[in-house]
Amino acid sequence: MVQSIPVHNEDGFTAIAFSLPEILRKWGGQLRELSLDSACKISHLFVVIFIHKNQSGNTNGSHFEVYALLGEVAGSGSPLGYLLIRSAEGSEPGGKERYLCELLAHFKTEWKVQAIITLTDKDMSEINAFLAKFPSAKHQLCFWHCLRAIKTRLSILRRRPKFYDAKEAKMEFDWIDEDFIPQGQSKEPPTVR
Repeated sequence: MVQSIPVHNEDGFTAIAFSLPEILRKWGGQLRELSLDSACKISHLFVVIFIHKNQSGNTNGSHFEVYALLGEVAGSGSPLGYLLIRSAEGSEPGGKERYLCELLAHFKTEWKVQAIITLTDKDMSEINAFLAKFPSAKHQLCFWHCLRAIKTRLSILRRRPKFYDAKEAKMEFDWIDEDFIPQGQSKEPPTVR
């Protein structure tokens, strides 16, 4: 059984959200870790089944992006709810983030979920939604996605790294020596000590 979550209407977006109340009744007050992830363009069969049961409309040929909210229950991820969203070309920036904020707000207010740890991949709309709705929670990036990003970057051969700018580095990290120059950018031959 699912419970519909009311979401706003916004030009350029079609969205449906729902929670899984049986899991939330059992575990909602004990949840401390939440993760949010999306899968692009899920098969419309899932959407058709959901909409058909809820009499909300027709999805023939539609493609939605699905966001799944998971909670840590006894060491495993348990689904808590979903947001299905489709955006039209030229839709307002930040729309997905606004819908994600509504989704998270529902779990915080209706189910009294008090997350102390949140987890996402590197999707900024997901990260910003968690930061907005659970500002005191420690946010973490998915380990798998971090490793994948590093491997992707390191696997590109013969690509020079960004030019090192000492002033820019000093502005970000005040402990950096402004006289430091990476060996690859130095005009003088390396000295061996």
